[in-house]
Amino acid sequence: LYAIYATWGDYTNLAWNGELLLNLPLVWAIALAFRASRARVRPELAAAGALAACAFLLKQPAAAAAAALGVYLLLPAYRRQRGLGLVDSFVQAAIFSAGFAVVVWFAAWRLEAMGVLDEAMFWVFKHHDIPHGPLDIIFWERLEVAGIWFLVACFPLVAAAAAGLARRGRW
Repeated sequence: LYAIYATWGDYTNLAWNGELLLNLPLVWAIALAFRASRARVRPELAAAGALAACAFLLKQPAAAAAAALGVYLLLPAYRRQRGLGLVDSFVQAAIFSAGFAVVVWFAAWRLEAMGVLDEAMFWVFKHHDIPHGPLDIIFWERLEVAGIWFLVACFPLVAAAAAGLARRGRW
């Protein structure tokens, strides 16, 4: 569903761009993390972390999903379902985090070796910053337009979710 609604109805986002490309490695990471296994040590979680890092390198909001997967590995329900102790759960979260960290470290190392790490950091983070002081009208105008467009594009998804929840009596 995210792949459909990530475009917010804007035809220019239907290309192979970061919003859509981050989904493939992220879905694989989720599939590996949710895979049924009662093993105390799960090396496939390193691959899941690496895939989540690849998604993060494509588009930074994928870090939210990576953080959620790391927290998922620590949940009491996860431990109960798999018969794990707290230490086992932390070991699995550490394996996942190590996979993520290695890929991000390698990308940063490679960019630094090429001499473009500063430029990459500028274009990834600093260039897209919108100044938003109390007198800056640009931020508020963009927020208003983007917010309305977001609501219009996501209304079918929200309406379907509300109808499904109401039918089951789970508000």
